Amino acid sequence: MTLRSVLMQRAARCASVLALALASGAVRCDNIQDIPDVLLPLSAADNRPGIIASSPPAGAQTITQGDPIYVEFDRDMNLETTRNTLFLTGSGASSGSPRWEGRRLYFDLEEPLTNGAAYTLRVDGGATSSEGVRMEVEYLVFFTVGSRLDAPRVLNTTPVNNAQGVLPASALTVVFSRPMNRTTVEAAFSISPSAPGAFAWNSDDSGFTYTPFGPLNNATTYSVGIAASAADVEGITFASSFNFSFQVGSDFTGPLVVNARESGAVVDLTDGQAGVYKDSAFIVNFDEGMRFSQTQNAFSITRLDTSSVVSGQIAWNATFTQLTFTPTDPLEPETLYRLRVTTGAQDLAGNALDAEFTRAFTVNNTAGAQNSNYLAATLAQKSSPSGAEALSLVAGATTNVTMAGSDSGTPVDAVFRFQFSRGLLRGSAPENVSVQRLFGIYSDSAAVSGVAFETVGFTDDRLVLFVGGLAANTYKITIFGGRNGLRSRVIGAESSTWLEEDLVFFVKVNP
Repeated sequence: MTLRSVLMQRAARCASVLALALASGAVRCDNIQDIPDVLLPLSAADNRPGIIASSPPAGAQTITQGDPIYVEFDRDMNLETTRNTLFLTGSGASSGSPRWEGRRLYFDLEEPLTNGAAYTLRVDGGATSSEGVRMEVEYLVFFTVGSRLDAPRVLNTTPVNNAQGVLPASALTVVFSRPMNRTTVEAAFSISPSAPGAFAWNSDDSGFTYTPFGPLNNATTYSVGIAASAADVEGITFASSFNFSFQVGSDFTGPLVVNARESGAVVDLTDGQAGVYKDSAFIVNFDEGMRFSQTQNAFSITRLDTSSVVSGQIAWNATFTQLTFTPTDPLEPETLYRLRVTTGAQDLAGNALDAEFTRAFTVNNTAGAQNSNYLAATLAQKSSPSGAEALSLVAGATTNVTMAGSDSGTPVDAVFRFQFSRGLLRGSAPENVSVQRLFGIYSDSAAVSGVAFETVGFTDDRLVLFVGGLAANTYKITIFGGRNGLRSRVIGAESSTWLEEDLVFFVKVNP
C-alpha cells in the first residue's frame, strides 16, 4: 500500500472523530501538539520542533499585570527566522520586541498591557529549528489581563437620578460595583452648575461622598457625570460615561414685596410721594420669609442729588418677613430719595425677587411735619444805635448802616435782630454766630458780647445779637447753618431742623 493510501485511510477514519470533538469543545487546537498526528505527514510529526512551555501557558484565561510573555522550544531554533514568527496582538497596548534567552523567546513590552483587554500570543508555523525543520502549525494562546473582563459600573447614587426636592445642604454619594482608583474617578467627576466640594471615600474604595463647600442653589437642576476614563484598581475603565441629575428644593416661586411704609404710617409709601418725615424709619414687608444677608445687601436708600447711600441699621421680625431700616442720622430736609430692593433679595428657599422694587420720595413738611423743611430766616435788622435798619436777606448783599458816634472811628455797640421760621433751640445759638471785620481804616475790638431771645410776642423764633466794638469798617456777620449749626426746637418726636447753609450778612458802618 502506498503512503498516499495510508494517509487517506487514516484521514477518513479520524474525520468524524475530529468533527465531534471540535463541536463538543473536547479538542482545542491552540498549538501544534493539539493537532492529531493523523493529519500530519509522518515525517513531520516525528521531527517537527515544538513549544514545551509558554507564559501565558496554553489554555490560560487570564494573567496578572507584569507577568512575562515568552515561549520555550524543545530544541535549538534558528534565532533570526523564529524571532520574526512571534507576535502579540490585542485590544490594548501590545508594542514590544522579541529577545532570546537560551531556547526561550521573550516578548519584551514597551509599556504595560491594558487591564481588562483581550490578547493573542502567536508563534507562526514558520518557526524553524537550527536544522531547518519548520514547526508548520502556529501556536496560539488567548488571554486577558487582570481578574475580569467586565467594566466597573455605578450601582447606586444619592440623590437618585431625577430626584426632586433635594435639600440645598445635601451631599452626594456614588457606590461602584468594585473598588476604584480614586485619582481616575475624581478626575472624571463633574457637576454642573459648578459646586466645588471635597471627596470622602469608603474604606474599600468602592464608593465616595462628595460634600459641596456651600449650599446648593434652590430651584436648580444639577447634572453629575463620571467620564469613561474612571477606572477600577486594576485599571479597567468604564464601558461608557455615567450621568445622573437631580433638582434642589421644592419652592420655585420668587418672593414679592408686599409694601413699603414709613414707620408709624398706616398707608403704603407710593412712588413719587412727598411729605416724608426726615426722622422716619422705613419698613419693607415681604410675602414670605427671606434670607436676611442677601436681602439686606439688596436694600438701599439713596439721596438722589448726591447719589450717596444712607447709612443705618436693619432689623428683622421673627419670621424674616419684615425688614426695618433706621437711618443713622435724620434725612436731609427738602430732598429727593429713592428706596430700592434689587433682585438680589432671596427667600429662604433661595428664589430671587422677580423684579426690582423702588419708591422715590421727597422729605418735606407737606404731610404735617414741622421740622422736615429747612430752618429759614424771615427778618434781619440792625435795631440800635440810630434806629432800626433792615439787613438784606439776599445772599452776598451788603447793607450800609449808620451808627451814631462812629463818625470819628470811635467804636460803638450795636444790637441785631434775626427772626426765623420757627422757634430755636437755645443751646445751639451762642457758638453759631460770629462777627468779623473784613476791611476798613479804623481799628476796632468787634466781638459778640451776647445772644438772647425775645419771648414777648414770640416763641423763641427771634434771636437778639449784641455786638460791641464796631468802628467805621465793613463787617461780616455769620450765622452758621448745616446739621451742626443753628437749629430749631424739637417738636414732639421730630428732631431739630437746621439752616440749609450759613446765613451771611455784610454790614458797612459809615463814619
